[in-house]
Amino acid sequence: MKPFVFRLEKVLKYRRHLLDKARLDVSAARDRAREAREALSRLSRQRHEASKNLGREGARTMTAFRYRLHQNFLDGLDRDLDEAHVRLRKGEERVTSRERALASAHIRKKIIETLKDRQWKAHRETSARAAQKEMDDMVLINRGRVT
Repeated sequence: MKPFVFRLEKVLKYRRHLLDKARLDVSAARDRAREAREALSRLSRQRHEASKNLGREGARTMTAFRYRLHQNFLDGLDRDLDEAHVRLRKGEERVTSRERALASAHIRKKIIETLKDRQWKAHRETSARAAQKEMDDMVLINRGRVT
C-alpha cells in the first residue's frame, strides 16, 4: 500500500509558523504594556513626591518664581501622566488584539491538523481493508489449490 501523504503539509507548516509569529507578537505586546505600566507607576510616584516637596517648601516662605517653577514641573508631570495613561490603554488594546489574532491562528492550525488526522485515519482504514482483502484472496487461492 502507498505511504500516507498529506497534500496540505506545507499549509500546515505555514500555519504553525503563523502561530509561532502570533505568540511572539503577543509576548512583545505584553512586554510593551508592562513597560508602559511601569512608566506610569514611576511618573505617578514622581508626581506624588514633587507634590509633597512643594507642600513642604510651601510651608516655608517661597518666592513666586520658585513656586511657579514647581507648578510648571507639576503641570509637565501631569501631561506626562496623561500621555502614559494613553500609551498604557493603547498597549492593552494592542495586547487584546494580538491575543485575538493568536486565538485565530491557533484555530486555523487546528483545523488543518484535524483534517490531517481524519485523512490519516481514512488511509489507515483503507490500508487495513486492502490488506484484509489480499489475505482473503490468498486464502481462497490456497483453498482452490488444496482441494
